[in-house]
Amino acid sequence: VTKDLSPERALEQALRMGGQVLVVGEIRSPRMLQLALSAATTGYLVFATLHCDTVTESITRLFNLLPEQNREAELGLLSSALRAVVCQRLVPLREPGTAVCTPSLHQRDWIRKNSGVNLEHYIEASDQVVDRKAIAELMVVDYEIKIAIEEYDVKRVFTQAISQPQFETLLQQGLRLVEKGLVSI
Repeated sequence: VTKDLSPERALEQALRMGGQVLVVGEIRSPRMLQLALSAATTGYLVFATLHCDTVTESITRLFNLLPEQNREAELGLLSSALRAVVCQRLVPLREPGTAVCTPSLHQRDWIRKNSGVNLEHYIEASDQVVDRKAIAELMVVDYEIKIAIEEYDVKRVFTQAISQPQFETLLQQGLRLVEKGLVSI
């Protein structure tokens, strides 16, 4: 991509080169999504990024990039091309402290409401960052999620995702690290 070559045009040219794998830096426009979906449905293995905070937000963003006209066909194309959605964060790990703490009532209520986790106690983390750890949400696009995508139902996509054995929200993973004193609350 240069100042004379738009990301969309660069992707069109890459598709003409006949490779097997395509890496799209970020899907920002409906045209970029359309090109990536076209590549995926014609045999390319496509890896693409969206700047989103959660799996649900990623699906919502993809839905919003689909054109209004012919939406049903575009949803079918998206459901057939999408294999997985991964959202990740790199969190700073800290030295665990020795103090066992209790979250405030406000913190406990917020955590329970937003994660379903009942955090009674946690180990206070030190201020010293010693490493970084990747945490990630992984939604595998199975039959039920494909149907939910075709029906334009973000809520059902998420409901199906959280029922998958490997799926855990970023918040849930972060709270496990808080409990161990590896991340501060």
